[in-house]
Amino acid sequence: MPRILLIEDDERTRRMLREMTERAGYEVVDVANGEFGLRAQRSQGFDLVITDILMPEKEGIETIMELRKDYPDLPVIAISGGGTAGGLDYLTVARNLGARYAFAKPIDRLELLGAIADVLIGSGPPGTLPAPKRRVRRPASRPGAAGSPRGRERRGRGRAGPGPRPLRRLPSRPSEPGC
Repeated sequence: MPRILLIEDDERTRRMLREMTERAGYEVVDVANGEFGLRAQRSQGFDLVITDILMPEKEGIETIMELRKDYPDLPVIAISGGGTAGGLDYLTVARNLGARYAFAKPIDRLELLGAIADVLIGSGPPGTLPAPKRRVRRPASRPGAAGSPRGRERRGRGRAGPGPRPLRRLPSRPSEPGC
């Protein structure tokens, strides 16, 4: 089972991301800042690191730089709630330092899970997401519906199918005396 190191200082975000990735079948260890993250990587070794950028102790840019130096093949995904440094966007800096993906918060669940799968399974070239698999509910085909064989025959001759039901008029209640 692939192991993910999650580095995020916000406890609620960290818990949400951990639960989401664990439900997707990954083993996740989470820590509160980059210093703890580097220690965890050195002692346990992970297949992927997901790191926030703006954190106390050791922020994400420094963490990514040290991870690149010590573990050049370790994939990193950067996440951030925003911010710039000297006119540069932190997520752009993270990508330039070697993060495979960079996401602004709030993070789209399917995009993040797609990026994780891409990095760990290699379902595409770096920087591209596999198309998310979404269930589409389609109405059951009924005779005369537009997609059914009878419906195709009826095209061009008015609407295909019975159409909306007319509103029913409710019976009026006689007014009660004394009301």
